[in-house]
Amino acid sequence: VNTSEIDQDGSNNTATVTQSSVAGAANSSTILQSATASGNEATVDQTGEGNDSDVTQDGTDNVSVVTQNAQESSTIIAQNGNANLSNVGQTGDEASVMVTQTNTDGTIDGNDSFVTQSGDDSSATVDQTGQGNISNVTQTGAGSLSEVSQNGDGNQSTVT
Repeated sequence: VNTSEIDQDGSNNTATVTQSSVAGAANSSTILQSATASGNEATVDQTGEGNDSDVTQDGTDNVSVVTQNAQESSTIIAQNGNANLSNVGQTGDEASVMVTQTNTDGTIDGNDSFVTQSGDDSSATVDQTGQGNISNVTQTGAGSLSEVSQNGDGNQSTVT
């Protein structure tokens, strides 16, 4: 059973959800782009067992891309302000991601977050507040856990 809910207010927002399931497992996806949202894009592509994805975007020109391909995956993305980018790719076991990004000044570049996880007990949490912050998290295999928190402007982090 696949379930998808898209709620868009505002103008010029785009949402795309592609879901397929094997062995009777269910996928679920919720995309919310609020009344103050404009020019936002959200893409969710899920295949496999037990995937779940929530994307909430408020502001202008935010982009979220979620790709999940297997068991027990879950994603929660919340982007506020303008020009934030989140890209989440998960393949494998018990993966889970939570990305929260807030651009506190709409006239300056937003925050970018890239999370790539592949397998086993991965989990990543990224929280960025300010402008121009960049976070790259790459986790492959066995019991990985990562947490990134950046406040201010122009911060960069890389976790492998």
